[in-house]
Amino acid sequence: MEQKHRNLLRKNRVALARDLEPREVLNYIFQEGVFSERDIETVNSLTTRQTQAERILDILPRRGPRAFPVFCDALYQSEANTHLALILQANISAGTQDQPTVKPVDPNATINQSDDDIYKMNRDPHGWCLIINNVRFDADSGLKSRAGSDIDASNLQSLFMSLRYRVKRLNDLTMRQMKNTLFDFAKNNHKNSDSVVVCILSHGLEGRIYGVDGGLLNISDVISMFNGYQAKDLIGKPKLFFLQACRGGDFDHGARMEQIDSPTDKSSLPSEADFLIAYATVPGYVSWRHQEKGSWFIQALVEVFKTDATTEDVLSMLIKVNRKVALEFESFNRKKQMPSPVVMLTKKLFFNVNPGNS
Repeated sequence: MEQKHRNLLRKNRVALARDLEPREVLNYIFQEGVFSERDIETVNSLTTRQTQAERILDILPRRGPRAFPVFCDALYQSEANTHLALILQANISAGTQDQPTVKPVDPNATINQSDDDIYKMNRDPHGWCLIINNVRFDADSGLKSRAGSDIDASNLQSLFMSLRYRVKRLNDLTMRQMKNTLFDFAKNNHKNSDSVVVCILSHGLEGRIYGVDGGLLNISDVISMFNGYQAKDLIGKPKLFFLQACRGGDFDHGARMEQIDSPTDKSSLPSEADFLIAYATVPGYVSWRHQEKGSWFIQALVEVFKTDATTEDVLSMLIKVNRKVALEFESFNRKKQMPSPVVMLTKKLFFNVNPGNS
C-alpha cells in the first residue's frame, strides 16, 4: 500500500474503527483477492464488531497497492459504510495525502465562470465518476485477462477523486450487469452535479465493449442512456466518457511525419450536445496495455491531467494526450497507437474553478 494511503487510514482510524461494519466489506475484499481465507478467519474469530474493524485496518496496509482502492470500493458498495468512503474521499480531495494527485492550484490561475463559453463547475464535489474495470473474463468467453487494468482503474480513481468527483468503481461485470449499471447511473439524481464521468476499461471491438461473459454492449446504446431524453438532470451538463478498449484488430506500424493515415470507418453516435467520448485508439485498431504500468492511453491521460488540470481545459489536455501517446509510446515490435476523442461539447470545460462561484 502506498504511504499516502497508509496515512489516510491512520488519520481516519478512529472513525473507521467506530463505524465500520466488517461483514459488509469482508466478502468484497476477499472476492477481489486482497484478503486471503486466513485473513477472513482471523477477522471472524474476533467477538466484537470494533475489534474486527480494527483487525481489518491492521491487515490492509500489508496487502499491496490494490488494498486501498478495493477497500474504498467495498465501502461505497455497502450502504452501511458509504459515509466512511465519503470521509476518505473528502480527505483525498482536500489534498491531505502526502503527494497530491493533481498539481496544487494557483489561486491566481482559477478560472472565471462568468464567461458564457465555459461550463459551470462550481460544486464540490463536481458530481460522480463511474469506473467499470473488466479484468478477469469467463473461461468460455475466449478472452484473456487484462493484466495491468487494475493499475489503470486505481490511477483513474485517484485522479478523479483529486479533481473533486465522488468515485464508484466496479470490477468484472457481465454485459447485462454493465448495461444495468450504466442505466441506473444515468437515472440517478444528478441535479446537484456539474458533470458526470464514465470510464470503461475492457476488451472491445469497433463500437462495442465486452462484458466478462463475452457479451457485447453497443457504445451508442450507452451514450443514448445519458442524452436529454433519458437523463434530464444532465441536460446542458458535460458528460465525459473515457473508453480504454480495442476498436478492431489492426496494428498501427507508425508512419513518417509527412504521411497521414485516416481510417474511413466512423463511429455511429447520437448527435447530442455536451458529450465527450475519449477513445484509446482510432476506429479499427488495437490499443496497447503494459502489464505493470497500465495502458498507454490511461498512463498519458492521468499524467497530463495531473500536471495541467489546474490551468487548461479538457480538450487542450486531450490534444496533449494524443501527442504523448503518438510520440512517446511504442511496443516492443514498433507498433504505435493514436487516441481518438469525439467532441460534442458546446463550451470549454475546466476542472479548476472556484467552488461556490457562479
